Amino acid sequence: MTNMDSRPQFALHIVRHTDFALGGHIAKRLQRHWSTDPYRQIVGGDGIDVLTRHARDPGAMPPIDWDANPTTAVVVLMDRLLATQTSWVDYVCRLAEEADARGFAGRLFPVAMDAEVLDALDDRLRAQAHRWDAP
Repeated sequence: MTNMDSRPQFALHIVRHTDFALGGHIAKRLQRHWSTDPYRQIVGGDGIDVLTRHARDPGAMPPIDWDANPTTAVVVLMDRLLATQTSWVDYVCRLAEEADARGFAGRLFPVAMDAEVLDALDDRLRAQAHRWDAP
């Protein structure tokens, strides 16, 4: 059994398609930002676990361990390629269901990188997507 006091209280997973190059840059920036000392002081201990995940096929990624931390959030950077592949849309929908089952301990933040993503999803994703392309 894991000692609750020794693990970060919050984990942030950043998920993207491998071929989405801008997503890789964004993920690195988010990782650098949220892994800094001020956030260690805010949340205590080791700070925030920031994990980046990417693959060409979502089946190649290890599952999100929703129980590894008391609170887990997943940000999915959804580009056109991801939104047009059924396996990826199914994966994001599954993440939404898993997060929803966790209550306040799990959150999914889908981010539509451009307007075409929302059109490609065709109402399959019930979670509200954040709009990167809109001010």
